[in-house]
Amino acid sequence: MLNLIIWILVVLVFYLDLPFVWWMFKSRITMRRFGLIPIFIIFILPFIEQPKIVDSEFLDLSGVIFMIFGFSIMLLGGFEFYKRGIIPALSKKETDKIKSDQATHILVATGIYKFIRHPQYVGLSVFFIGYSMLFNAFFSVLFSPVILTWFGFVAYIEERYDLEWIFGEEYKKYKKRVGMFFPKIR
Repeated sequence: MLNLIIWILVVLVFYLDLPFVWWMFKSRITMRRFGLIPIFIIFILPFIEQPKIVDSEFLDLSGVIFMIFGFSIMLLGGFEFYKRGIIPALSKKETDKIKSDQATHILVATGIYKFIRHPQYVGLSVFFIGYSMLFNAFFSVLFSPVILTWFGFVAYIEERYDLEWIFGEEYKKYKKRVGMFFPKIR
C-alpha cells in the first residue's frame, strides 16, 4: 500500500510541476528551479521497492547500453552549446541581467540539433530507461511514458514561451525542418 502511495505522489509531483514550469517561462523566469525536482525523483525511483523485471545479464547489459547511448546524446547536445560559448540554461531575463558577450542568444542548428530539437530530453529519457533496466525496476520502466510526456510538455512550453520569443521566425522555420524528439523523415 505504501508503494502505491509513493507512486501516486511521484506522478502528482510530475504533473503538478508543469503549471510552475509554464508560469516561469511565461514570466521569463528560468525553469531550472522547478524543472530539477522531477529529474531528481527520476534517479531515486529504481530504489523504491518494486517487482523485478527479470534477473538476467542481458537486461543489465541492455541497461548499460541504453545509459551510454542516452548520456552520449546529452553530451552531443551540450557540446554544440559549448563550442559556441553559450550558456543554455539561462533565460532571456537572466541573460539581460548579465549583459555579457556570453549571454548572446544564438540558435544552435548544427550537430545533433540538425536532427532533433531537444537532445537533452531525449538523452535523459533513454538514460532513465537504461538506469531502470540496470536496477531491474519494473515500475520505473513502466513510468517512462510519464517522464516522456512530462518532457514533451516542458519542451513545448520552452519552445512556445522562450525560444519562439527569443528567435522569432527563425525558430519557427527551424521547427518545421527538425523534429522535437525524433528526426523528421523528409
